[in-house]
Amino acid sequence: MELPLDNVDLSKLSPNFLKFNERISGVAKKANYAIPVSLSTEVLALNGPVLHYILNSAKGGNETAVTQRTASTNQQNTLQNSLKINESDPITKELWEKIQKAAETNGKAKEQGKSKKQGTEKTTTLTLLKTESSQQSNTTKDGKATSDEAIKKTWGDYQKVENGLKGYTFKASVFENWHELLDFSARIARSFTNIHTKETKKGTDIQGVLGIDSTPNALFTSVFAAGGGNYDNFFYKVQDGRADFSNFKNKETSYQNLQKVFSDYKELIDKNGLFVNKGGSYSSNFQKFHQLAYSISSTSGFFYSFAGNSAKRLKFDDGNFIEFPRFTQPVKAPNKTTQSGGENNNKSENNLLGTFEIEDKSKKRESVESSEKSSSGTQSKSKKGKSMKTIYLYKAQIPEGKNKGDNAILITNQTVIDKLEKAAKEDGKSGTQVSTIASKSTTKENQENKIIGYTSTDNLREDNKNIFDIDDLNDEKYDRKIIVSATEEVLEQSNTLQSEEAVVLPAPAKYKASDSTKIAITQEPNLIGIHANEKENEETRKFVNWFLNSEQTWESKKYSKNKQNSNEKRTPAQFFADSASYILPLKKTFDNANKKEDQSKANNKTNSQRTNTYIEKALEIFKGISQNQITSYSDPSDFRSGRFRDGIGSNFNAVVNSKVDFNKFINNFIASLGSDI
Repeated sequence: MELPLDNVDLSKLSPNFLKFNERISGVAKKANYAIPVSLSTEVLALNGPVLHYILNSAKGGNETAVTQRTASTNQQNTLQNSLKINESDPITKELWEKIQKAAETNGKAKEQGKSKKQGTEKTTTLTLLKTESSQQSNTTKDGKATSDEAIKKTWGDYQKVENGLKGYTFKASVFENWHELLDFSARIARSFTNIHTKETKKGTDIQGVLGIDSTPNALFTSVFAAGGGNYDNFFYKVQDGRADFSNFKNKETSYQNLQKVFSDYKELIDKNGLFVNKGGSYSSNFQKFHQLAYSISSTSGFFYSFAGNSAKRLKFDDGNFIEFPRFTQPVKAPNKTTQSGGENNNKSENNLLGTFEIEDKSKKRESVESSEKSSSGTQSKSKKGKSMKTIYLYKAQIPEGKNKGDNAILITNQTVIDKLEKAAKEDGKSGTQVSTIASKSTTKENQENKIIGYTSTDNLREDNKNIFDIDDLNDEKYDRKIIVSATEEVLEQSNTLQSEEAVVLPAPAKYKASDSTKIAITQEPNLIGIHANEKENEETRKFVNWFLNSEQTWESKKYSKNKQNSNEKRTPAQFFADSASYILPLKKTFDNANKKEDQSKANNKTNSQRTNTYIEKALEIFKGISQNQITSYSDPSDFRSGRFRDGIGSNFNAVVNSKVDFNKFINNFIASLGSDI
């Protein structure tokens, strides 16, 4: 049974974030049954370098550089019917400047990478440039041009087509409502053959224009916005303690608005321009490699959304890839040192598939300058002085002297065995694509340390094609996987999206620009009490009150210099929310939102940390909700809510592949709901 959280002091919380308690079905009385302690919302992250290439190509910027030596009449023909940027609008002008700056940053990163390889080779080029005319000197590439050239390699040439960007006027407001955003996205898709002609996409292909991590969120908020931010016009509402789905079942406003929203999406889907998360494959996995122009995702995912200065990924033989997982070790082919693996008979010589190393936490850390193998060949020291332990992978049986789960794993999947053995036999194939000049001696050494696969305890989904489950080691808290038929790629910084190259905006707050109400989703877990007995109920309320209101002293490295511990006084709820990149909806947080944002930037600058622009945008959005400038949306709570959400999401995601019409989509959706709705 539910437990009303009476006698809990909620006065510090903004009341607008407690209103969802009014939309809980099946409760005996109106009360606060749930408390939001870890809020997030959604943002629209623009890939600045990609969007610059798209807009600059459509406005003729790249074509003009090619035709500057031609007659002025030809230039005018080139620019005729080109895209226009409405720079008379100050918001659009500011956005375009941010996009240009992002492309400049991306291009400079590529040029800096070149300079490291080329040294002083630019001297001759600069001398030649001085002899060119002043007109030609204007075509000297800056960072933006360099960035555009890099993006073009994957996005391909811009095509000037009808219903594309030809004659289109770009303005910042296209990102403020779903109708214009989807129309703009479809125009981009029509303008690039690498998008609209590719029905089947490999992991390294352009995935689309717009990426959406949660299609239920996108559909719910757009339909809610189209209904004026009123639950009476939504799919369902809670009335008299019960959930009422009649608006949807009777094909009233919510059904009709869903049909309009679907029609807008269908234009983009038909041109292969929409990427949706179908379970773990987030938009950021592709946007960070310039494979999307922009995406909508949760503000809690900032630290997963951008690449580092030296991004890596694992590319599979079929052309697909995954971002290089955390907690991953290379699996090396057997060599003279490891071949026996401590075995004492020749019958087991081909039993060993490979080895990998993990930190041996049972050994005391010592400081050493280089890796050294111990006399047994199973213990070594890393360059950081950590004691390392060799783990052996066997295919037939674990030999005497080795212990399953301790220093040995038995591989029973024949596909894994075949792929590891094949990789070990292949000549000249390395597990990492890097530029190296190797001598004969180093070539021999590299062969002895040949990478034939990878193993990881990161959160990976096995596909039984390239990623497989294997046995865990003793005391491991997470499932271990083995990755085969993969090559590690180290990417240039210019080929990835850095956080400073993204322009972060709120997710569309309206369905159409003419809508009177702005909408923003609020999501993530709430603190909920469960009824037990009077004594335990009271103790539960005391805990919740302590969690929300009792300040404690915490050790923190977050805002301290040199990552040294410092003491901070915060409530447990504040500590929890901050640690997980969520927001606790305190009144004072929104009253001091600008001050908090400035302090966050200053702290990040002092500690050379990336500014969490997602949290900054969330604070801005939540401040609007707190001050009644934005209407908060969250799913009304009912035992059928999850089925409704899952059903609309899975059936819409299926449309992205099948491209069926609205009638087929809605019939499949209704069929998935069952008789309860």
